[in-house]
Amino acid sequence: MFCYQFLNLKIFVIMIAIFVIAILGGVRCASITFNNSTSFGVATSAYQIEGAWNENGKGESIWDYYTHNTRLITDNSTGDVACDSYHQYKVDIDLIKSMGLKQYRFSIAWTRILPTGQIDNINQKGLDHYSNFIDALIANGIEPVVTMYHWDHPRSLDILGGWNHPKMVTYMRDYADTLFFHYGDRVKTWITINEPHSVCVVLAQYLAARVDSTFPLGTSEYMCAHHMLLAHSEIWGLYQRKYKRTQRGKIGIALSVQSYFPATDSLEDKLAVERVYEYTFGWFINPLVFGDYPTGMKKGIQSRSLQQGFQESRLPKFSKLQQITLRQSFDFIGVNNYISFYVRADRTLSQNPSFTNDRQATVFEDPEWNTNYEKKIKIYTTGLGNILRHIRDNYKNPVLFISEQGYNNQGGLNDTDRVLYIKSALKVVWNAINVDGIRIKSYLIWSLMDVFEWVSGYAPKLGLYSVNFTDPKRTRTPKESAKFITEFLKTKTLTLS
Repeated sequence: MFCYQFLNLKIFVIMIAIFVIAILGGVRCASITFNNSTSFGVATSAYQIEGAWNENGKGESIWDYYTHNTRLITDNSTGDVACDSYHQYKVDIDLIKSMGLKQYRFSIAWTRILPTGQIDNINQKGLDHYSNFIDALIANGIEPVVTMYHWDHPRSLDILGGWNHPKMVTYMRDYADTLFFHYGDRVKTWITINEPHSVCVVLAQYLAARVDSTFPLGTSEYMCAHHMLLAHSEIWGLYQRKYKRTQRGKIGIALSVQSYFPATDSLEDKLAVERVYEYTFGWFINPLVFGDYPTGMKKGIQSRSLQQGFQESRLPKFSKLQQITLRQSFDFIGVNNYISFYVRADRTLSQNPSFTNDRQATVFEDPEWNTNYEKKIKIYTTGLGNILRHIRDNYKNPVLFISEQGYNNQGGLNDTDRVLYIKSALKVVWNAINVDGIRIKSYLIWSLMDVFEWVSGYAPKLGLYSVNFTDPKRTRTPKESAKFITEFLKTKTLTLS
């Protein structure tokens, strides 16, 4: 009897202990804290914020040309002044420092350094501007993360064929060499190209629809991407040979990676999701990790090209040497993530070459997300977790930067929806690092402030700071999201709720 009572008491004590541990564990799990191995910052790009489009020797970029000479932009606006950051970069640095952010990802305007795009014409005033900017960042304890190409190559090179011309690889490499030579002693983190998919597919489709109906869709996308990948690997190789030993920097590329969900539970739609990933993210990361395009993509485009009467695939081929130089030509991969889509299979074969037809899938958003932002945010951040695990499992778990993540709303300083989005995303990122073993080193928010958002002009609002674009001084005003980031970074602790 005594033994029985003792045993019961023992069980009772154990149960109490478990209960107390569970409670204490729950308290501990009520918040999460990032350690110092993860850096936080914001991101912008030159054309979207700088203005000063024709000052101090700067040449004409393709976006200067588009905004001045075409009807490509929804509200007919331009980036001629934008946020006036060319003149007010010290104001921007003060904003970044005041929030406690430690990294600033910005891009250099190719046309400020090489106005014609070629190495024979170097603009000293452009070199001096970015040198002063980089020095000011470092003096304020902010690491410069420099993007070499954020969509704004010189118009003179576009006339020659732009990214459809193989010579663009050489021009980009020479431009990168100039940047390494002048800034590599201070800049230790480089991104070669931002979102090749957006340039080669999204912009190309806009140009074909609104500017030039003769644009060779179904072929140009693949040529453009091919040359961008080769330019990236050339720059990587150049740095390893010429600068790595003395400068000891890191080089990556920023890839657009949205999340996709099957429209139904059908096998066809699930396979369509795999194809969409392959034709967006896999198209670029597969050559960088394994040395060649995804097998399914190669086979699909080859088959449809032959059916359409071509003698060979519209997808270019890498030589054996190119495959070798591409493979593992990065220190990190940048992940630019914003939204999510549903995918529906579409097996229709068109006789006209088409990237959209090649992937055999229709991509669309759920209209409900426009009215139910909490559901939208949940879908978006769930998608981010799926993407990060997909990269880990399929591409050898590379070092990652979340090089852009942002949330678009209708503006206003009380952006509680953006705060909720950032909180949700941070929880996903913390879980990815601490539970899933994903190697995320930086989290960069798009954007420091509201900016010129390409073909959408100034209507989208993704900034932590609001900008008064009617004010000659382009006054910046903090939103609730800027205040949230400031408080979060004091401890890097996030309360779970």
